[in-house]
Amino acid sequence: QAVSPISFTIPMAIGKISIESAYMYFEAKDSTETRDVSGPLDTQISSDWHFGKAILTGYANLPTGSDSLDAADAALARDVARNDLNFPIKSFGQGFDYGGAITLAHQVDHWAISLGGGYIVRGAYTPIAGASDYNPGNELTLTAGFSYASGNWTFGLDTSGHLIYVDRLARTPVFRNGKQIVGRGSIKYESRRIRLTASATEILRLKNREMVD
Repeated sequence: QAVSPISFTIPMAIGKISIESAYMYFEAKDSTETRDVSGPLDTQISSDWHFGKAILTGYANLPTGSDSLDAADAALARDVARNDLNFPIKSFGQGFDYGGAITLAHQVDHWAISLGGGYIVRGAYTPIAGASDYNPGNELTLTAGFSYASGNWTFGLDTSGHLIYVDRLARTPVFRNGKQIVGRGSIKYESRRIRLTASATEILRLKNREMVD
């Protein structure tokens, strides 16, 4: 997998706007053949705005990538789309998505806690040539976390729950993603000359459900 990312950040008085896109080439080999797929990817626009103890986040996905692959290329793209492997790219192209989130944070002495929630509306697109009007389910996310700072050390624990609603093809329910809970623990050491970070992530994912025969 080779990815050529493009990224712009526009700082502002109370926040920033970030624009990211990329071009990807992906190749897979087995005992019988070599398959490859390449092309531009979608463009993501995100923003963060700080208002005291609240942080507002906005997000939009612009469908600049190829969203109508043939069956072979679509299967190959799904191989690289496994977000549990932490690949940097999830898909060549999807629909127009938009959403936002709010996070509230409060600090008491060495402790900091945060609570948040977000919602993304996902637009329809054509994942495979000939399969039009595929509408992936919207996504609801709830987050909670806390951290403790002492000297140059910071210890943190963050959790998030993800609920993705039913995917529909021509308005017919076809697939339900399993609910997902993600927990992440981290340790950070930071001084004037050095910064060290270690983290561990655990993903609890319920079963997906295909709703058509």
